[in-house]
Amino acid sequence: SRSALGESGPPLGPPRGGGRGGGGHAPGDRPAVPLDGTWTQSGQEFNLDLERLPPPASPSPLADTWSGILEPPGAQLRLLFEISQQDDALTGRLVSVDQNNVSFPLDRIALDERAVRLEASAVKIVFVGTLSKDGDRLTGHLQQGPEKLPLELRRGVVFPTVEKRRPQEPKPPYPYLVEELRFPSPEAGLELAATLTRPPGDGPFPGVVLVSGSGPQNRDQEIFDHKPFWVLADHLTRQGFAVLRYDERGVGESAGDFASATTADLAQDTTAAVRFLRSNPAVDSSGVGILGHSEGGIIAPMVAAADPESVAFLVLLGAPAVPGKELLVRQSQAMVAAAGASPEEIEQQGRLQRRILDTVLSHQAPDDLRKALEGLLDELAVPAAARSQQMAQMTALASPWMKFFLRHDPGPDLEKVHCPVLALYGEKDLQVDAETNLAALRAALARADNADVETAAMAALNHLFQTAETGLPAEYEAIEETLAPALLDRVGEWLEKRFQAP
Repeated sequence: SRSALGESGPPLGPPRGGGRGGGGHAPGDRPAVPLDGTWTQSGQEFNLDLERLPPPASPSPLADTWSGILEPPGAQLRLLFEISQQDDALTGRLVSVDQNNVSFPLDRIALDERAVRLEASAVKIVFVGTLSKDGDRLTGHLQQGPEKLPLELRRGVVFPTVEKRRPQEPKPPYPYLVEELRFPSPEAGLELAATLTRPPGDGPFPGVVLVSGSGPQNRDQEIFDHKPFWVLADHLTRQGFAVLRYDERGVGESAGDFASATTADLAQDTTAAVRFLRSNPAVDSSGVGILGHSEGGIIAPMVAAADPESVAFLVLLGAPAVPGKELLVRQSQAMVAAAGASPEEIEQQGRLQRRILDTVLSHQAPDDLRKALEGLLDELAVPAAARSQQMAQMTALASPWMKFFLRHDPGPDLEKVHCPVLALYGEKDLQVDAETNLAALRAALARADNADVETAAMAALNHLFQTAETGLPAEYEAIEETLAPALLDRVGEWLEKRFQAP
């Protein structure tokens, strides 16, 4: 047509030199060889060869998104198997919706009549099932290590709507004052948004600054629809404490860039929060301390060591007390152990994690690091389908925050802490294991000659201080409890003994 080809000018492709080609074929023929002939446009004739395109690949009945709910002990995990087709090849990934949508490549997707096998070797997961006659269900089981659980997958994303109950979340009216405010972090040149809750009256009231764990956290330390810092603030304010909690820089309503911040940068913001709370006329400036969870438990001793006159006490919850590299190695081993790995597999996981972290720490230039990691993947014979995902996960370890974390040893800061300390761990914590970190923390505070230290590993509690069965992160969302009452009582009683409200 005129609109497609134009009325004049060059043809669609450059002319091939020479005269007319060899004749062509009758329309009814189906030759195995290309068609060769001529193209005529606006009185000009050009050679043109045509080749038959291969027939399109038949669509695979597996090419779609499949969804299902896995039920390990004490939890429910929503899973997606996303499978796509390119020509005759199938590719895909496994997505764990309830674990922050973490995904893993599928390096085997097989359908034999109605028998289905899906493998994600990066996490040693295999799904074996049967495609239903109507093609809408895959019924079988998922296996990871020795653990095997039934799983039915349905075509499409068809999760039932489940209302998440969070019975501990505070509800108005509150028997205390709630103030939304902003305060400066002078060293960083930014403002942070915060909430201050305090008892009614003039005070002065002892004060607590809440410092959250790793990752971008808002003032409630919100995770999986839980708001542990809101629950903590409510509990402590009802006991007579002024509690300040804030959005981390670059999160929520706070200014700044979270992605470029290290733990040391975040400690600047905590220092600013302590000073701001101490300046409040309703707060006892000599009775302000810090409660830090996880990474917040690293930051709190950093601030107390640098400015001991400003910090009256520390409450450390699940606080790392060993160097970050050692923590992550132990964390990875604890996770695979809880998933049912053998002792040999646990040891192998530790060796692999150490090699990855050593590689990240020993290469500064991005290109050098990528080459080193590619060599490691080659050595480990990682399947092609899993390489891009593995590479993305490993290169993420080279962020400024992670490099600082891997090298940082909390011990020297703890050795400078002389104020009262309450340090609590969950016995089922798989992220910051109680045995290793509690021993290291006690030793460091003993070197500080700190006489007012109380520590405990609390039975049945996980890293978020929920009552748990396995301690695996997969349970966090499924558990209705935000914070174990035993944890709230322990913290409140310890504070009341040392800092009585007016």
